[in-house]
Amino acid sequence: MFNDLNRDYFNHPRFFDRQFYDSAADKFVEKYSAHKDVLGIFLFGQVSVPGVSDLDFMVVMKDRLSEKFDQSYSIATFDDDLRYIYNETQPFMVTEKVFKDFWKIFPTYHLNQVFGEKLTQNKPDKNEKKLYNSLILIEICQNFYPVLFLKQLASEKFNVRYSLLVLNAFKFPLNLFMQTFDIKVDKWIELNQDVVTLREGWFGATDQERYQNMMDILQRAAQISTDLLDKLDGCIKKEFWDIDQEKLKKINGKIAFGDKIYVPEFNSRTVVEKIVDEFNQTGKWRSYLPLTFYLPILKYSCENGLVGAHIKKKLKTEDDFYLIKNHDLIEKMKCRVKLMNDHCSFYKNNDVKVNMVHTYYGYNPNPNRIKFYKKLLNPQRVLHKMLNKVMG
Repeated sequence: MFNDLNRDYFNHPRFFDRQFYDSAADKFVEKYSAHKDVLGIFLFGQVSVPGVSDLDFMVVMKDRLSEKFDQSYSIATFDDDLRYIYNETQPFMVTEKVFKDFWKIFPTYHLNQVFGEKLTQNKPDKNEKKLYNSLILIEICQNFYPVLFLKQLASEKFNVRYSLLVLNAFKFPLNLFMQTFDIKVDKWIELNQDVVTLREGWFGATDQERYQNMMDILQRAAQISTDLLDKLDGCIKKEFWDIDQEKLKKINGKIAFGDKIYVPEFNSRTVVEKIVDEFNQTGKWRSYLPLTFYLPILKYSCENGLVGAHIKKKLKTEDDFYLIKNHDLIEKMKCRVKLMNDHCSFYKNNDVKVNMVHTYYGYNPNPNRIKFYKKLLNPQRVLHKMLNKVMG
């Protein structure tokens, strides 16, 4: 798949030792802790391979800010080496209230507090965690797989470090699914180990070895991601909700939400080829997903708030054709979308311009962020050129 492309490889990993990572973490804390409304700073994830790994932060704030959180807090204000360590990515930014239940929105692995008074999270019971993990997995799959890997495979300008990071990140939804549903999938475990081997051996391999191994793993990841979609669909139908086939017959045409197409009979063996064929014919990437994944979108659109209103505007159909099996399901979804609304409202209410919001749920409270980054970035940077092309 796409192996005949003449690729231009860019953004190669640059080696930094662990001491520099420690220094980079200290410099981040020094800047952000200076804001008097910052309650705590967390580092999540681990530095598994210095030079390839990045640092991810979560900043916990008061609900109401007494001073502005302006562009002086942007990652772009750090020097080039530090921006590399932070991967040019703004940190998660949440209020203390949202932080307490943030596991309902996004899984936070290896969360380590590096500044502030001790902040704690509420603990879910097993059944509650299973439902919220399912909703998290749906959103991760909707926003990334398998198109995330296919775009890289099809690209003539290949972002090397980005691919290494997304392959490493892929282990989290795979492991989250296996832990949540107590299902072991050997080929997923094997892929995760091969990604570890690729990353750990990066600086000791030749370019040909690196690139060939990375392409092979990306192709496997694309197909395995559809296996994840398929297995998640099966578990959802078994435990939470299914599709009412009689109601479904009343729906005419495809069920779509943006660039996502939801199909009643999802076929993990052919979906990659279908997406690639459509891209070759139209030049557009569209994700094909199980129809079960559409239910949260419908339910979130029924709730008041920024997220619900945003989704409502984009809906093509509001017909509900699901059979609910878990009596707590709708209330749990309402709880989750309320957290999303609270999260987004914080940005709106405090006029936060720096884009630090978690946006898997579709709503961006900073709609001008791309223009903001265009002004901020050096015109010679590759990302700036890409944004110019997208924005025209």
